[in-house]
Amino acid sequence: MTLHGSDLIRYSLPDEIWCKIFLLTLPDEPSLSPHQSPTVLSHVCKSWRRISISYPALWSRFSLDSSEKMLTKGTAEFCKLWLKRSEPCPLDIDLRVPVDMLPWSIGTNEDEDDVLHEIMNELGQHAHRLRRLLRAYPEILESFQDEDAMPLLEELYTVDPPKG
Repeated sequence: MTLHGSDLIRYSLPDEIWCKIFLLTLPDEPSLSPHQSPTVLSHVCKSWRRISISYPALWSRFSLDSSEKMLTKGTAEFCKLWLKRSEPCPLDIDLRVPVDMLPWSIGTNEDEDDVLHEIMNELGQHAHRLRRLLRAYPEILESFQDEDAMPLLEELYTVDPPKG
């Protein structure tokens, strides 16, 4: 039998080993960037895509990074995809907003603010999995009716929305 390309990768190591290796490639502050792990892993070959997408722990942490570019509807959709891929793992989320990154800015773009609220609303549906939520607007917490909504929560840091 002759092995070529991604077939060689698939037969050389079990998926469980690849998953452990993939975990080691995660940056300290994983962003939604297509140029960072885990997203970049899902674009190497079919085998890596299958393995990375099926391993929820790879997708259980992310940070928004809107310091140089506006948050878009695509960002919100990508967040939803990450949240789906991460099920059932606990979540570590850092909502780094432009005001945090650029404290001298006056406010955010109105569309960017809408996208951030959409992301926060989506996170509300995954509240039971939140272990760490940083730089969230307080109104995300208003939708949680009781203290049991976030049973895994270990760290919470809220910020006031920018005045615009």
